[in-house]
Amino acid sequence: MCTIYQTQLAGKTAGSLCPRSTMRHMARLSLGFLGCVLVAGFGQSTATLAETVVPTTIDYPGADRTRVYGINKAGDIVGTYEVFNPAVLVNRHGFLLANGHFTTIDFPGGFGTEAYGINASGQIVGVYWDNQGAELGRHGFLLSSGRFTRIGGPHAVVTQALGINDSGQIVGVYTVKAPSGIPGSEAGALLFRLLGHPYPYNYEYGHGFIYANGRFNNVDFPGAARGEQTLAGAINTAGQVAGSYLDRNYVTHGFMLTKGNYINVDVPGRRQTYLTGVNTAGQVVGHLSYTTGFLWDQGRVTVIDFTNVVPGVSVTTVPCAINDAGQIVGWYGAGDAKYYVPGGPATPYHEHGFIWNPNR
Repeated sequence: MCTIYQTQLAGKTAGSLCPRSTMRHMARLSLGFLGCVLVAGFGQSTATLAETVVPTTIDYPGADRTRVYGINKAGDIVGTYEVFNPAVLVNRHGFLLANGHFTTIDFPGGFGTEAYGINASGQIVGVYWDNQGAELGRHGFLLSSGRFTRIGGPHAVVTQALGINDSGQIVGVYTVKAPSGIPGSEAGALLFRLLGHPYPYNYEYGHGFIYANGRFNNVDFPGAARGEQTLAGAINTAGQVAGSYLDRNYVTHGFMLTKGNYINVDVPGRRQTYLTGVNTAGQVVGHLSYTTGFLWDQGRVTVIDFTNVVPGVSVTTVPCAINDAGQIVGWYGAGDAKYYVPGGPATPYHEHGFIWNPNR
């Protein structure tokens, strides 16, 4: 499903959309913790802990919350910001940060917008929602040369466009399943189990996809729950895809897809693995259950954890993307009424975007 929304500048239109499937070869990569240092698999690896470098914080002016989701090779950044004002109908907006200037991104007529990815040409992908709200009314979009194109997967209820490479290939996730509305049927309650489903369907997952030349290619990790429950989150210039999937026990794993070959990526232990970004050199970023982030680079792993580095109490570090220069962007959450600065008062929870270069 495609709808074109014309703004000030002209752009290209998208053609008809048809689902296809990817090949299903699979291998495994294991990442593991050793003490407080992350060690990566395929033989011997070295690891470091990013504990002495302070990230550059990115806050949209006047916003109550900022998250950064994408960066291109020129260092242009996209993300979302939120203003907590009950008197305002639309509280969440996308943004572009380029050459030190912020530009708000709002899908025409939308009730909320988030920008997730940007390529070298300045094309931006993201998600907006209609008057049904963020749960049921989410749709993907492409913003190119000032023109918004709505992106909807085949027969999809929800579509999220999460990444775009320099060739214009778009990745994301769509789901054709809608919540039933039956009380107790969407969670691990008695009624849900009586219906024969020990685990609830996760609507943030569905069919991962690569969208190019007007066609959808499904990205469904072999063995994923319900034959789908996959999310494709990033794609590099070589067409490598990084993402996450849920297994039949609804445990989250990372994966890489390269030329039709799937690679499972895991950190052993109680924390679940999410892959969020990959660049042309094959450097991969991700996080462990929204607690600690990591960078994997040819067998060398760097832990990305801003706890005790940024002011306040950082309770989560979430890298979201990495560009070809090795710059990493994401967001961190700091403070909470349940967490206390030693010797000080409680710190209200707040979220900030960040950019960090491990090579400097």
